Order: sequence, then structure tokens, then C-alpha cells
Amino acid sequence: MFKRTDTHKLIAEQLPQIEPNWDMVAVMIDWVPVPEAGWDARYLIGALGEAVVSSSLDQIAKDFDEEEILLRPIDRRTRDQTKTYKFRREQWRTVVRLYEGSQKYGEYDEFAIVDGVPTVFEVKLKNIFTPDEFTEADLQKKVDPVRRLYPGEKPGFMLVTYPECQDRVRYKVESIGGWTAPFFTSQEEFAYEQFPRFIADYRLPMSKKSLNNRITERGTINAPGYVDQ
Repeated sequence: MFKRTDTHKLIAEQLPQIEPNWDMVAVMIDWVPVPEAGWDARYLIGALGEAVVSSSLDQIAKDFDEEEILLRPIDRRTRDQTKTYKFRREQWRTVVRLYEGSQKYGEYDEFAIVDGVPTVFEVKLKNIFTPDEFTEADLQKKVDPVRRLYPGEKPGFMLVTYPECQDRVRYKVESIGGWTAPFFTSQEEFAYEQFPRFIADYRLPMSKKSLNNRITERGTINAPGYVDQ
């Protein structure tokens, strides 16, 4: 279903080894409009994880020619030849909408051309996955816009998850030609230590609800999605 290349393999190997450039990540988060009520922790922790991966891909791409890695090739409004979907860059994400009516179809956390292969990157920082996630049918639907935008090209796909969650999704994704890559740190480290530290260091305005729920018995922010084992 998906196409693999040697450069995909190098990206998957290098991603977990890169320590985030937090100043760069903060600039990327600053691109996202702050809700009037302040940031909701549930949304922000996911956006922060995406920005970390995106900034790491920027660092990796510097060591390659554009023929090998071209990040975010869609930089303005684009449509596929069948006029089924239209595409637009929003921050680091590539947003897909239906051509008629502009209803949102989905978004790609990152998108790149890798060795000529249009490649979708997805960041899923959680430790529970439903049975329907990352099945062949689920991923066929996800990449249908890419197939239409690049007719005749077999796409690539890479899923980034916490390292301790890799075994829960690896077979599903890799058995159909995709890649899985571990996030640079564990869920506990990211959610309970680096996430609240980032909020404090860069003075992000949090919503009242998030502030009211931010302290746990461990003295750290209540990071949504974390389940104590």
C-alpha cells in the first residue's frame, strides 16, 4: 500500500535522536492563534508534540538535498486534478478540504516529498489506540487526497508515537509498507515534566479550566491522555 525508501529509513532512525530546539518549537507554537480563553492543555500538548517532530524534520532535512527531502511542498492553495480535494498550508500542517463546499476532510501533521515519494507524517502521542486506528482501510481513507494530488505515485506514511507505545501499532503500519518512528522521549517525561516546563518557560496563557486542573498529586500539570499504569 505504501512505498518505502532508504531516506524514510534514515528519517525514522534519526527522529528519536534529536533533542528539540525549544526556542524553534516556541516560534512554531506562536504561529497558532491563541484561543480567547487561553490554551486548553488537551489541545496544546498535541500541538507541542507535532511542533517538536516538525522542527526535528527541519533539522534532518538540512543534511539532504531537496531531491531527497522536500518538506511542506504545498505552500498555498492547491487542488487535485479531479477537483475532489483542495489543500492549504496552515502553520506546519497541511489541511485538506473537500473541493465543493470547503468541508474539512482532514489534516497532515507533516507532509514531504521523500526520494520522490509524497509522504504523510502523523504524530499520535497517546497510549491507547482503538482497533479501527491505522488499519488498512483507515489509512487508505487518510491518504486518498495524496493519491489524487499525485496520480500514479505510491505514497509513503510514517507514524510517530511514544517509544513505549511502538509495539501497539508497529505491525499494523509496517505490514502495509508504512514506517513507525519513536518520539524522542517517553510519555511520562514529556507529559509530566517537559510540557509544564515549556508552558512556564515561554509563559503561555492557559485557559482557566486548564489552570484549575493543572496540579496533580505529583505536583505537576495534569497532562490529558496519560494513564497511570
